[in-house]
Amino acid sequence: MDHLIYNPFILMMVEMNKDIKILIPGAAGLVGQNLIVQLKEKGYKNLVALDKHSENVAVLKKLHPDITIIEVDLSVKGTWELAFSGAEVVLMLQA
Repeated sequence: MDHLIYNPFILMMVEMNKDIKILIPGAAGLVGQNLIVQLKEKGYKNLVALDKHSENVAVLKKLHPDITIIEVDLSVKGTWELAFSGAEVVLMLQA
């Protein structure tokens, strides 16, 4: 292994199918932004990030134009709920 992995969740996902859809509510915060980097380093490409904070979402979009990013307040019903369809993993980071 070329570097150590300290996140136990990432260790668990090392052997998972890299094509699975991973949904990350609250993804634009500090933990989410770092987790996305780790997931991409492990080869996961089908990442869907949801967050309501415009400034953080803008940073996320700039750093990761290759993933799906939805700016939304999850407390308000809407079409964003369709993003959960087909997701095999949901990482709830939303506070």
